[in-house]
Amino acid sequence: MSVARRVSSLIDPKDPIVSKLGRVFGGYLPGQRSPVKGLHEDERTFNRKGDAPRTDIVSGKLCDDVLKYLAPTLEPYRGCTVIDVHPGACLWSQKLHDFLKPKRHLLMEPEEAYLDTFVKPLLEKPGSTYRHTKLSGAHPREYWSHYQTAIDEGLLPPMPKVSPDDSASRQLDTSVLLTGNLARLYQERSKARTADFPNVILQQMSWAALSNDICHRQGRVRMLWWLPDRHKEALIPQRHSRVNPLSAGLFLGTDITEVTGVQPANTFVTGPDARESSVDALYRHTSMREKAADDVQRRMREKGMSIPRGRKPLYPDISSKGKPREYKDLVSPVAIRYETVKEFEGAFKECEARVKEVTQAAEKSLSLRTPKSAQKVLKPLHDSLRYPQCIPLTTSLHNFRPGRGVYDTVLPKGEFTVAQSRVMIIMDCSLRIVNMEAHYKHLEDKGLFSPEQLQSFKTNLISMEQTFRAEIDDKYRVMARYVDQLVTHQLVFFASPPIIPFDRRSYESLLADTSDFWPKLPLALLDLTPTTRDLRMPPEMQIPLREVIKTTHELLKYLYLRRGSSLPSVLEMIAPNASKDLLPDCKTIEDPRRGGRLNVEALKVRMLSTDMIEELVRAWFEWPFKPNSWELALATGGSAQSLGGGGSVVASTEEDDEEEEDLDGETEDG
Repeated sequence: MSVARRVSSLIDPKDPIVSKLGRVFGGYLPGQRSPVKGLHEDERTFNRKGDAPRTDIVSGKLCDDVLKYLAPTLEPYRGCTVIDVHPGACLWSQKLHDFLKPKRHLLMEPEEAYLDTFVKPLLEKPGSTYRHTKLSGAHPREYWSHYQTAIDEGLLPPMPKVSPDDSASRQLDTSVLLTGNLARLYQERSKARTADFPNVILQQMSWAALSNDICHRQGRVRMLWWLPDRHKEALIPQRHSRVNPLSAGLFLGTDITEVTGVQPANTFVTGPDARESSVDALYRHTSMREKAADDVQRRMREKGMSIPRGRKPLYPDISSKGKPREYKDLVSPVAIRYETVKEFEGAFKECEARVKEVTQAAEKSLSLRTPKSAQKVLKPLHDSLRYPQCIPLTTSLHNFRPGRGVYDTVLPKGEFTVAQSRVMIIMDCSLRIVNMEAHYKHLEDKGLFSPEQLQSFKTNLISMEQTFRAEIDDKYRVMARYVDQLVTHQLVFFASPPIIPFDRRSYESLLADTSDFWPKLPLALLDLTPTTRDLRMPPEMQIPLREVIKTTHELLKYLYLRRGSSLPSVLEMIAPNASKDLLPDCKTIEDPRRGGRLNVEALKVRMLSTDMIEELVRAWFEWPFKPNSWELALATGGSAQSLGGGGSVVASTEEDDEEEEDLDGETEDG
């Protein structure tokens, strides 16, 4: 066993729980090179990703801090039924039990090695409400039927299934709380290219909440899951380019917040993605990160939550330091300023004139021989920027600096290169167009446009955006890619609600340590609260909810095969005329206030919000020409996988078809 594994499996004789685990499973005593054999032999060892056969929570302080932190949100669950999957050493189980005083606490622990030392003492307590079953509540192959078996055997109270037509089926059921530990390895070999075990389980649990299956029969059940720290980056992306079919499906059915973790999620991004991740961070300047942190603090205050004394946040660099701040260098491109058609007409003409000025000035600056003369042309436009965030966002990008490592010596503070000025005014102009689109949708919702105005303004706005983008793409290929990324980040950040799941988190994450677990491997705790989303189709369509869920899963998988491509192009790849027939029924997709674009060609798949996905699913079922599953598979070159009861759910691992430009690559002139 490697040194790292010996260290992680080190037995602390002073820690009673770790000592018990060491006696049961073996490990390494301090100062000894040879391992101590446990009472239970196990052929399994650490896998190639560094996961142990099992990892348990052994820190009472961490459990106490987590429960104190979540206490305001857990109050409705006092006296509920707790379903506890893989309780293992049962420390978390006991702490949760003592806090909630549940009327029934079912320990679903299939490993006999835990029974005598950890489970039986709880069952034998006077008046114990603990129950135990060897049925697994999470398994790579089969487990869905185990919940019904537990009900039939009296281990769980009756859970009569609520009719899908009953609104209670979509509400939160506070009579049940599901918790568990997914840091387990199973000997069953999964199929190639399948998602990791924790990801599969969470995806299936999210779909189960939407379809009211397993423990969600009376309503949708909140879930608290421990899992290896490295999985959370795929589950809760911190940037829109990392959204995948797994996370998109999860957030369709649940709101996910990381309660505690050992390392920030982006530390688990490796290889080429790590470079992309560091580049992507440049598209958000400090004010954006601080505003997101202030929004989280506001949500925490509304819930009555505060970080326990002595416990640090997992993301201290973005955590709010106190009172909400003012953001003078951050203006929302979807903020509404005009309430009448007359005001909108004036702003539209002003925007048209600005587009013309920017296009001409940018082109003229290319023909001038000296930077000084080029800056003279660009300066009036630079001085009249409407969106001040264009300045720090542009100057953070290395491609538009005059030289690597000599930036401060080349230009005085407050001065910019020609290329930087050009990017700023082009980005500002792009955001002005977005703002016009937002106003168009605002006035459309208010019913202030005549039918002629409605069509005329939409046509002109789309034409203006397409023409401007085409001219920039033609003359400044690299610059255009960066401007597109910058504008996209503004859209997903200012959308209501924000597109990136991390920006929607309910509260800050707490910092844990590897010593809180045994073996000493990092775990995270995720809080999954089901949404009230209703995916039922109209009764006259006679489509079962499970079929809707299955199709949604397949559709997401095929859409995200090309997540960097425009949504219309991917829909056309899936089925001819799909874009033309489906998108007119998806109003959110055209609304910049909610992350869309009036010109849907400018919307990439990875920018889709959960509301957009729901609209697409509904339009898909109403479309008479939709292909069958096997036709979808042939069209996309994939394989049609169904969402089976407890079966493996295949997650797309295809790389993004359109990667972001490398910042160390081509540079602009000037």
